[in-house]
Amino acid sequence: MSTLAEKILENGSVNQLYEKFASELFSELNQTSKEWLRSSRDRFLFETFIMQAGSSNRHFLNEIIDILQVVMHPDRDPEVRNQCLILVANLLQFIDGFETNLSVDVLINECILPNMQWKAGRTAAALRATAIATLWALFQSKTFHFQQVTYFKYFPISRVVHLILV
Repeated sequence: MSTLAEKILENGSVNQLYEKFASELFSELNQTSKEWLRSSRDRFLFETFIMQAGSSNRHFLNEIIDILQVVMHPDRDPEVRNQCLILVANLLQFIDGFETNLSVDVLINECILPNMQWKAGRTAAALRATAIATLWALFQSKTFHFQQVTYFKYFPISRVVHLILV
């Protein structure tokens, strides 16, 4: 990747390469995200890009969260949602902070908490466990402060803390 970055950007870095092409890629991925299944090519592109882009992701958090909102809706494929929850937990390692409190609210209320609601079955249980682990990773990250969250849509804050600690 560094050789490619040097050739395309004339001695540019890999991060600069990601930053140059991310906007266009996320725009295209956002258009197809409604149709993603567990074996969709675009889903794999999205996951690979986020995992490889590292700290460059901080520049595109809004675009990433927009895609996650669509993909992690409770009516979507549970395996895709599970993979995206794992992706969010990994993404938290690379970002220094959220640009706005709205990003944190949307990530929690639209992506993580809906996947914590109880449904019967092993797949649903695995998804709940991953959602709880992702929320815990968010709480533990250096990017999160409880003051950033204006409300928890699905649960009062005491219920969320109780779910995690019990």
